Amino acid sequence: MPRSTSQPPVLKFAQLALAIIVILVAGYFGIDLVGTDDAVSRTDRVSIDDPKESRQPSTTQQRNTPRASIRSSEQESPATTTFGGLHELFEASRHEQSDVLVEFSATVHRLLDDDDEGSRHQRFLIRTDHRSQSLTVLVAHNIDLADRVPVSIGDAVIIRGEYEWNDRGGVVHWTHHNPARNPRHPGGWIEHKGIIYE
Repeated sequence: MPRSTSQPPVLKFAQLALAIIVILVAGYFGIDLVGTDDAVSRTDRVSIDDPKESRQPSTTQQRNTPRASIRSSEQESPATTTFGGLHELFEASRHEQSDVLVEFSATVHRLLDDDDEGSRHQRFLIRTDHRSQSLTVLVAHNIDLADRVPVSIGDAVIIRGEYEWNDRGGVVHWTHHNPARNPRHPGGWIEHKGIIYE
């Protein structure tokens, strides 16, 4: 009787199950199985009082051409995560909270020099009002991952990103697409004059 060269169904099922587990684990930890060089090697958190103080440059970081996309504001980003609005921004500031996803409108208050240590960041201060309260926040927009936003003092912007508290009003960063395509951290953007920079 001739031998069958195909694998038993149980072995095929086990191999398939193992492959699915590997893919799920890689996705959970943000591991790029394809081998593209999209991952950010460090966090892009900065401090409003001394942004270079809390940043440590990566020895493995490469300066790639920005992979930003500019699209019209009619297009929507995938809404897999809920972003808070002005109320949540002010509450996070009042309660000294960090890692808060926010989307809000504001006015550009002051332009600052770029931070060129590690990943390059365009920096500017925005001011926003909510229920007769004002808040000034530093925006740290990663221009290694997204295009520079051509803002001027007094311009209106809409910002989607992650708020980090500090005693000077806080910082909003992650205002760019998610370079690792990791669903655990949604990307952000800045809208200026009807164009979204991400």
